[in-house]
Amino acid sequence: MAPTTIMMASAGISAGASLLAGQQAMAAGRYQQSIADRNAQVYNNKANQAIVMGEYNVKQFENRFASLQSATEMAFLKSGVVTSEGTPIEVMKNNIAEAELEKENIKYNAKIQSDDYKESAVLSRMEGDLAMYRARSARTSAILGAGSSLLGAYGQKRYIDTYGGF
Repeated sequence: MAPTTIMMASAGISAGASLLAGQQAMAAGRYQQSIADRNAQVYNNKANQAIVMGEYNVKQFENRFASLQSATEMAFLKSGVVTSEGTPIEVMKNNIAEAELEKENIKYNAKIQSDDYKESAVLSRMEGDLAMYRARSARTSAILGAGSSLLGAYGQKRYIDTYGGF
């Protein structure tokens, strides 16, 4: 086989390998992006669930508080204290205020947790976008490398054809 034929075949194989590497980089990038998108969806679901759990926890607290408030009122009544005025009414009002504050804390914590999950979802999507950017860059580099191999071989063949031998 003539040296120029071997050189051109080698360049073709090199170019083909570069193109294949570019395709593999794109496949890997798509896969990484799909994982990142899936993770983002999981984080979004967790964000929604955090709000739902916060609402559930508020309802649970309200039920426990209602029982506590009833028990407190019953304790006052059993001891013969008038619950419509004075210290007992102040205690009941204070309990209600504390309960409202606790409910707001539960809601706030659920919102913070939800926002953290939403931020994680955004970061996951950004990681997927970065993976695709890298894949596209690798594909472009592979295409340019393939073209460079082919042009280099063609240039050498032209040189050999024009000036003869090595």
